[in-house]
Amino acid sequence: MSITYWSRLEPRPRNNSLRDPLAARMRDPLWFLARQWQMGEYQGEDAGSPAGVQLASKTASVMGYRAVGERAEEWNGSAPLEQLAEAESIVADLSLAVELGQMFETLLEKANLNLISDFRSSFPFAPPSETDTRTNRFASFFTDRALDGAELYFASAAVIGDGRLDPKIDAILHAHPVVLPVLQDFQRWVQEVFGKIQRKESFIGPSSWMAERLEYDLEILCANPEGGIEVLAAHPDEQGTLSWSSFDVRPGARVDLQPPAQLPPTETLTTIPMHVRFRGMPSPRWWDFETGKMDFGDIKADKVDLSKAIFMDFMLIHGNDWFMMPFNQNVGTICEVQMLTVFDVFGGSTPVLPADFDSGPKGERWTMFSTSVEGSPNQLSHAFIMPPTAASAVQTGQTLEEVRFFRDEVADMAWALEYTIQNGLGEPKFGHEEHIEKKVRPNPPAPLPSMSQDKPAIRYSIENAVPENWYPLLPGVVDQTTHEFMFQRGTMDYGNNNLPPPLGLILKPQGVLRIREQEISRSGIRIARSASRSRWVDGSTHVWIARSRTVGSGEGSSGLKFDGAIPNA
Repeated sequence: MSITYWSRLEPRPRNNSLRDPLAARMRDPLWFLARQWQMGEYQGEDAGSPAGVQLASKTASVMGYRAVGERAEEWNGSAPLEQLAEAESIVADLSLAVELGQMFETLLEKANLNLISDFRSSFPFAPPSETDTRTNRFASFFTDRALDGAELYFASAAVIGDGRLDPKIDAILHAHPVVLPVLQDFQRWVQEVFGKIQRKESFIGPSSWMAERLEYDLEILCANPEGGIEVLAAHPDEQGTLSWSSFDVRPGARVDLQPPAQLPPTETLTTIPMHVRFRGMPSPRWWDFETGKMDFGDIKADKVDLSKAIFMDFMLIHGNDWFMMPFNQNVGTICEVQMLTVFDVFGGSTPVLPADFDSGPKGERWTMFSTSVEGSPNQLSHAFIMPPTAASAVQTGQTLEEVRFFRDEVADMAWALEYTIQNGLGEPKFGHEEHIEKKVRPNPPAPLPSMSQDKPAIRYSIENAVPENWYPLLPGVVDQTTHEFMFQRGTMDYGNNNLPPPLGLILKPQGVLRIREQEISRSGIRIARSASRSRWVDGSTHVWIARSRTVGSGEGSSGLKFDGAIPNA
């Protein structure tokens, strides 16, 4: 047996009108007056609601960018800064060679030139002898079916661009001069789609990548709103992206661009401020039904959780006291607000000073979206930068190459582990598998034969072998004054003194690989190369390869041991 109860809530049982309940009549007006007096509401401040805002500002443009120590290049707004300053050249692999060859044959067919067999004989597709299984299958299919478009690109670029003589191209042009426009169209297509292409053996990384610090080091040059040029240092985040917080003013930096001939004009904006609105905000009207999707009142803050208490205070009490005004700042500009005046409903005007106007002691100023000065944490720039970057709009693809750096406290050294590299087709592959298949390093020297008939039970080993994709980083003193240490890539005793080259590109900087000692911490570092894609303000799509830096997984050991006793087989 069950009994069901129904409750019915109405303003009055026999009246459908809501007039009397919504009137909210006060039965004790004196109590309300007493509460207002206790809360200090009778202390007049001659304050009124904002009725208008007037803002005066000067806006200047970003003029150029550069790697530290290099000459600045002008920024024309055609691409995001990440692509211009961080992008690496495309390395020619087998799949790219076939794709370029097929595109060139298509251009020949469109021009009604029956010269495909001539180019295939001059630029045959010849894959390397030692490759993995997947690359071998790909190469065996396209052998005698395609031409090497990468070699054709390098040869035609030398003839068309530099005017240097290439025997293969020169012979074809001498016999068929009409093929020159096709080669020029081929060069333009490659530049538009892939940009610069390099051979792997002669690869040179981006000048903005500082191998000794395992990070990018960039600078942008902006026209100062007050005249002159201002240099800002750019510090990309762990994913290699740049946002407004990545820039700091670098005083005293070298300026190699001419400032604008005219100062930017002062722009004045007059508008009506609007209330700040956000989802879940308490309604400013009485008897207004509120949504229950976001219940900020249910947030439970501990006594020591000051930030959460301030957040609740803003949301529940002072949310309707905040106003905002629209202000448009273009990408690639730096803006300085010179005046901000608020006009209230009583006809009064109040100048609003920057929150950090009073310098005060260090750490006691409140500021937001300010650009700090490098080397002077208590000094700020009064200009706001909207950097010419893609920032969070960058889409990152799969990791093409990854190198893990970590310390080996047992061996008192550091290691660079080629965890992921690219195979012959440009696809990611575990470095250990690739090294084993290619047999990069020679086998350890065989032990000396025993002098007697009876072999000893054990033999002495100076050091044992390490995995094929591990490269030693040995410490060395660089500066005797500061005693600054740097890790330098060393060698292993494999029967010769030749250090096998790495199979990837991260461990192939210009010159000798040296890394500052403090960069490889106990937690380790991961450096990865991956493809990035982003849309720009004009709607164009840009693709590039950049590097990212993330924290590693701690210390590791390669299993290297010295002075070992090995059982004799």
